[in-house]
Amino acid sequence: MHRPAPAFALLTAIVIAVSAMGAQKVSADTPTMIRAQSLENRPASRMEGDEAMDGAVAAAVIGAVSQQFGDTRVAVKLDTVAVDAASVRDRTVSGDGRLQIGDNVEWIPFQFAALYDTVGTTVSYPQLKIGTDPATRPIASNSTMARALATKVDAALRVEFQEQPVELVLERVITSDVGTRYLQVKGMGTADFGEEGATAAQVDALFDRTTSQWLRVSYELGTTSNWDGRPSVPVAAR
Repeated sequence: MHRPAPAFALLTAIVIAVSAMGAQKVSADTPTMIRAQSLENRPASRMEGDEAMDGAVAAAVIGAVSQQFGDTRVAVKLDTVAVDAASVRDRTVSGDGRLQIGDNVEWIPFQFAALYDTVGTTVSYPQLKIGTDPATRPIASNSTMARALATKVDAALRVEFQEQPVELVLERVITSDVGTRYLQVKGMGTADFGEEGATAAQVDALFDRTTSQWLRVSYELGTTSNWDGRPSVPVAAR
């Protein structure tokens, strides 16, 4: 079932994302569940229930965006929401929207996917895909940008796996334009745990070419894709 996000969700998304940015950085122990509680009475109709779910999804997406971008100002608009039954209790929710980062006036398209618990009114940490440009350009895995990205992810891996030696080895790195200012950088390779072996690793990052800063960096270990039920682990940007 596809429907446009209601006007109140769009307004809430913009206001909260702009005004509720905290100064805390994102760490590897970011919660994977975001609760959205309605301030109104329980929905008396299916339409009201749909609006309540849209509001919960909007709040969850805003939370995910704000956490993944650290203390950078981000405004969010949700354009469409699609809802499908995953079980008697859960709903798969996906859609697209636009976000505005920092002082950039350009709105960047993004897609999201999450699982909504209709009983607990919670939304799992949404997966985000930023940008729509299918054109990609490979860069050398030993380039300055690739090495900087690997260093940042290495630091986060060592925080998550404090009792094990670990090093990210990027084997393939591709970039694509996101709007006129940003560059999406995706890396594929392995996380080497020494005697414990190695596992596949995927890295997804957003780089600001104007300020030369990493705005969003996340990694995922294992052979699963970025759109499965397991959230990627955000890394503090900068």
